[in-house]
Amino acid sequence: MAQGETTVVVPAGVATDLAQNPNSASNTLSFVYDTVQPTVVLTTNEPDQTNISPITVTADFSEDMLNFNVSKVWVSEGTLQNFVAVSGTQYTWEISIAANTVLYSKVEAGVASDLALNANVASNTLDWIVDTLAVSMTLSSSANQYTNGSPIPITVTFSE
Repeated sequence: MAQGETTVVVPAGVATDLAQNPNSASNTLSFVYDTVQPTVVLTTNEPDQTNISPITVTADFSEDMLNFNVSKVWVSEGTLQNFVAVSGTQYTWEISIAANTVLYSKVEAGVASDLALNANVASNTLDWIVDTLAVSMTLSSSANQYTNGSPIPITVTFSE
């Protein structure tokens, strides 16, 4: 059977009973044959290295999903919040991060299904290096505080 919508109807007059009475037209039966697993792609506008929290993520599925919710999203660190079903195929959420970390997020295979109960394939994995600490620097010199030498060597050391 081919993928897609199929309609079945029996037209009037194609069958008779024992008394030769023709049938009336049947009702129409429609269904969608679907054996294709839905795919999902995660996107974000945040760069791979960021100091932004929360990070907004969008999931775009290839077809409408039945049972996708916040419990189906995997995050290595941080807190999921503000999960929104934008449509049957698009969902957004935020990941709030409290400290410096390497953060990963994805949708595992088989955690949700389409209308025909086909399980999803795994999404891509998004990853970020989250750095919320300010850079500090230290100046030092091998020269004495009072000098007549030139140039005066100065070393700048950054915390990261």
